Amino acid sequence: MRKLLTAVAVASGALLAAPVAGQEPNAHRDVVIDAPDAVAQLEAAGHDLGSAVFGQKVRNNAELRQTVGWGSIARHIEAVLAARRRADKQLGVGIRFGHRLFDANWLGARQASFRLIAVVNRMDRAAFAGDGCGETRLIYRLGYDRGDDASALPMTINAVFRQPGTCFEAWKRWPWQANRHPELLLQPDAALAFATPENLLAVELNLQSVRWPSTAKPDLGGHVEYLLRVFRAQKNGTFAPAPLENQPDVARLQRDPTLRARLLAWLREPGHLLAIDAGTAVLPDEFLATEATSVAPRGLARQQNRPFRQLFSPDELVDVDLRPFRQMATATVLLRRLDATSCTGCHQANSLAGFHLLGEAAREQRLDGLAVGRSAHLIHEIALRQADMDRWPEMPPARRLDAADLLDAGLPNGPCALNDNGFSPCADLPTAKLRCVEVDDAELGVCVPAAGDVGSACEAGELRPGATPERDAIRRATALPCPRDGVCNRSRAGFPAGVCVAACGNPPDGTTCTGIPALTPFNRCLARHKPFAACAAATALDVLVRGCSADTPCRADFVCSRGPQGQGACMPPYFLRQLRVDGHPAVR
Repeated sequence: MRKLLTAVAVASGALLAAPVAGQEPNAHRDVVIDAPDAVAQLEAAGHDLGSAVFGQKVRNNAELRQTVGWGSIARHIEAVLAARRRADKQLGVGIRFGHRLFDANWLGARQASFRLIAVVNRMDRAAFAGDGCGETRLIYRLGYDRGDDASALPMTINAVFRQPGTCFEAWKRWPWQANRHPELLLQPDAALAFATPENLLAVELNLQSVRWPSTAKPDLGGHVEYLLRVFRAQKNGTFAPAPLENQPDVARLQRDPTLRARLLAWLREPGHLLAIDAGTAVLPDEFLATEATSVAPRGLARQQNRPFRQLFSPDELVDVDLRPFRQMATATVLLRRLDATSCTGCHQANSLAGFHLLGEAAREQRLDGLAVGRSAHLIHEIALRQADMDRWPEMPPARRLDAADLLDAGLPNGPCALNDNGFSPCADLPTAKLRCVEVDDAELGVCVPAAGDVGSACEAGELRPGATPERDAIRRATALPCPRDGVCNRSRAGFPAGVCVAACGNPPDGTTCTGIPALTPFNRCLARHKPFAACAAATALDVLVRGCSADTPCRADFVCSRGPQGQGACMPPYFLRQLRVDGHPAVR
């Protein structure tokens, strides 16, 4: 499945009557429209999920569930969740279970709906389209409003539409600064006229299906599973699972040596290596899976998130000449790049708890809010796409994809080479002496300040894969230093790889003071069916944490949450209700 970094070229009808006075023809255009006012206009104009994808205007999920298309998708999800529950006797809906399951009742609840949160430009995917210019993607997020309580839920739908016309025509139709000036959407009824069920290519689903709290999985800081699926419309109006782009079917390939050998030969071909380096490679359908589950935390340290590394060792590619390529210095890096462009790898590399785009509206709430609704990887990719858009028509957009988990290489809390395997070493900074530490990934370390720092990891160990992802475990855990006035909030308290915090006072640059709910009192409060907000407020302890913004992202497995004064504060994602399946009221 192509990442929720997804973006859209808004083609068709005039989104905009004329450029703002003084703007040149190639004036700045947003490649992602996610400002709440702008997407609200588009949704009200008929680009709601029911109309755009399933051919019927609906008010809520109870009505959506009655459509043939969504009914078929919902039944598939319900069957997967039911099978997962049968396999784990500790799994169930609600805080009283040790292992928590997504409540499938939200899929057809009258209080729930899918709201449009973004329209994204994917002109850069023109190389993948048979005709037209790439894709237009409409992103919807599940949420509920019961009157007395409202929240988003960890589930998104990505509706992918074929972008008609030439790329030059698409570029001309894309609006100027729509996020800052939603009034430029002068004819919203004509916008996205092509985004109809007849032009739908696929429906991509990302759903947090299972969450184990840190009390159930203390060494990893918890265990979370994300259901990834792609559905395509059938002639009878139902939707059926389809192959996931660049997601090899590991189980089938391991059972079939001949098929595995064909995939290895495909990877070794010079033309395909060139495409892998450029980010334009597409595996043939014969190798692909139609279902996948990614797991968190710990990113690509988890074997489940690395389908290519499960299939092949670097030794099988060590004789390939990689000198011509920009992003693949060694066979180890090549395999990691392939994994980072798979569905499971992408959704766990520099993401927002398994997602890349959660919507700007998620930032509006003071409690449970996000200061940044885009992942670090998406922000990086948008900068590349934006530069292409601003250079048009002189330089058309080109597909370029950097390895998502190699951002900020060599910088504090960034990735680094543990040995001579082709990755970057830690930078030699005058402000901080860094050392590369194996925090959990034997292949890729983390640049940790030698003396510790607020926000840095404070636990290190070796992550060994289990027979199933739930049995992955950290072995030989050791403590890393925190600053002299700091303490380590450990994995067992819900902070993956631990995090150094300190008492609030005069915060140094790069830090901020925020409230963190105390784990045991907070869970006890939720178990008494008290409101999430009340439990968070009643049990919060003020501590100094790493600050964050769109320009200064948090380290892996943390999100930029909204602090008490609206500032960005790095927190574990599952401390926010909108990013967890549990802590929500019962469906009624």
